[in-house]
Amino acid sequence: MLTKLMFEMRNHIDVSSWTCQEVQDWLIGICDDSSWLFTDSLVKNNIAGTKLLVMTPQDLESIGATKVNLQEYILEAIESLKSCAFTIASETLQVSILRLACQSRSLQKQLATIKNEDDSFHPPGRKDVALSSEQRDISPTKKQKVSLETLSNVSSIVTTIKHITKVLNSRPFSIRDEYRSMKSLILALSIELASTAQRDQFVERPNDILERSSKTLADYCDRIVLGTDDPIMIQPFRLEAIRIRKTVNENDLGLTICSPDPGNVHIIDQITPLSPANKTDKLNIGDEILQFNQYIVGWSAKNVERLLSTSTGMSDVILMVKKCPDE
Repeated sequence: MLTKLMFEMRNHIDVSSWTCQEVQDWLIGICDDSSWLFTDSLVKNNIAGTKLLVMTPQDLESIGATKVNLQEYILEAIESLKSCAFTIASETLQVSILRLACQSRSLQKQLATIKNEDDSFHPPGRKDVALSSEQRDISPTKKQKVSLETLSNVSSIVTTIKHITKVLNSRPFSIRDEYRSMKSLILALSIELASTAQRDQFVERPNDILERSSKTLADYCDRIVLGTDDPIMIQPFRLEAIRIRKTVNENDLGLTICSPDPGNVHIIDQITPLSPANKTDKLNIGDEILQFNQYIVGWSAKNVERLLSTSTGMSDVILMVKKCPDE
């Protein structure tokens, strides 16, 4: 049975084949307190794996997730599942940076188009010429509002940056200065984009700021893609199923897991020498654990620790890990 499970796990997570019970088990682990979940409603609506992948805030509300922040948290975890299920084979840092460059350039061009339309619609007339530059800036015709399309584009950029940040927080990127600097600059620009878009009523000429920031971000990403020849930029992450066997005399697996990311990514932090985990010779510090006899993608750190503590009585454990690019 375990051999068959390992074969099925080797290359992907088949979330679409999950039963309603498997979806329930996964949702219970997302938060420390699972009392929000209406299990009867989950079963009544027959929410299996296929439906889980396309759930909306309204769907989540029907099973008990009524708070907006909880809905956002669950939807982010579902996105992580989708990434593991569909895109991990082609996931490289270079591809993610290129995607960010395209999104940023698209936002810049969209805002430049809006600016040109505004300028052509309000050509400088005699009255405008008579006004001082300060008076023209406070003129109602100069008031800028951030459109829904702009907000949507900024949201897409922030989502991509969150993914890139997770990658840069993992080894080998997290231990190299050039990638730490890359993360700092990208995060600074994303904060400027997000704060300007959300507080447009309190920012003078927000579209101009967004256009400038998106251009800076796109130019920076282009330089990374075109000017970096580091091999780890183009190496994809990969999934690997690993079986750990314990003898009667061994109390634990010899693994320490940390969850440094707010998105509840679970990373191997330490491996005890001569432990069952160490004896597999397949696990490395920095590997991300996606499955521990059941899928824990998006789970809370507390629930992962609780699950890990139950391994004391197990003689056979299956892990699925996301392996980082090799240095």
